[in-house]
This record gives sequence, C-alpha cells and structure tokens, in this order.
Amino acid sequence: MKRSKTRSGKRRAYLTAAVAFSLALSACNENNETGEEEMKVAEQTKQKFKETADAARETAEKAVEAGEASWSEFSEYSVEKKEQAVDFLAKQSIALDQKVAELSEKLEHLSDASRKEAEASLEALKEKQAELRLQIEKTKNATAETWSEVRLESQKKWNAFTESLQELKMKITSS
Repeated sequence: MKRSKTRSGKRRAYLTAAVAFSLALSACNENNETGEEEMKVAEQTKQKFKETADAARETAEKAVEAGEASWSEFSEYSVEKKEQAVDFLAKQSIALDQKVAELSEKLEHLSDASRKEAEASLEALKEKQAELRLQIEKTKNATAETWSEVRLESQKKWNAFTESLQELKMKITSS
C-alpha cells in the first residue's frame, strides 16, 4: 500500500506541477499577447506621427513655394506700380484673414492642454497680423525714396506672419 500512496502522491505532484507549468505558460502567452498588442499600438502610433509630420512638412513646403511665388511678383513692383502692389497686399491679407479664422475654429476641437498652447500661438499670430496691416499702410504711403525699404520690410513682415501661421497649423494638426 505504501507504493500506491507514493505513486499516487507522485502523480499528484506531477499533475500539480503540470498544471502549474500550464498556468505559467498560459500567463507567459497572455503577457506575450499583451506585449505584442502594445508593440502594435506603439508601431501604429509611430506611423501616425510620421504621417502627420510628413503632411505638416509638405504643407509648409507648399506654403513656402506659394509665398515665394507671390513675393517674387510683389518684389517686381516699382514705385510707379505702388497701387497694384498695395492691392496685391490687400488681397493677400484677406486670404490670410480667412486662414486665421479657419484655424481659430479648429482650436475648439482640441483638448484643453493643446488648446491653451495653440491659443497662445494664435495670439502671437494675430500680433504679427496687426504688424502686417500696419506695414500695408506704410506701403500705401511710401514715396519713391522709401519704396525699396518699405517693400523689403513688407516682405519681412509677411514672412514672419506666414511662418507663425505654419507653426500654428502644425500645432493644430499634431494635436
């Protein structure tokens, strides 16, 4: 009888060990599956971030190209064509006002933290927009002697404004 108890005890021990091993293996598989899911999510997040960064970079490049084309046209205006230059600036300003309004609307859909950061950028953008409007007034009042300087300053103000605009777009897009 002792042998049967011993064999039975050994069997229980083996069975218990097998069950414990199965449970441990199962836990490892679950951890592996969870780890794989986390890795998939991390990879997807990384991919989305890359796509967003690529889109933002592409948008910025297009804006720079469009700005360069516009400003090469503006830089060709002589003082004799000052009215056309002022009209050009006014039309560009109206288009930019619309872009600022669109971005302001998009702020409403951001999380609180992202919105606060974007709102600060929006305020900086509006300051640059006000500076640009003042520069347009200076362009209207430019004389033959001040034309080159005013035109150059207008371009600097324009570039500062469009750069701030692109930064705000990127903040909104990445949020």
